[in-house]
Amino acid sequence: MQIVALNENLLAAFMQAVDVNKLLALLFDLSNVDPHKLQASPRDAMIRGLMEQITAAQQGPEAQPTPGAAQVQGAVRAMGLGR
Repeated sequence: MQIVALNENLLAAFMQAVDVNKLLALLFDLSNVDPHKLQASPRDAMIRGLMEQITAAQQGPEAQPTPGAAQVQGAVRAMGLGR
């Protein structure tokens, strides 16, 4: 796998021939890993969404605050994630 990953031509041919989702499922199965345990919980998804909104608000123009930015920052602080 490392050789394939390091060579662009081999990687392109591999990606055309292999279903990546099936490959990952097989690797999880062979490693005795339950992929459901790796799925993000609703709380994790909410935190990720809030963090993305905060990052977008921080990168945007400073003169125009993003609508809802105060609520997002308040929610993040309430969860103990604020700086």
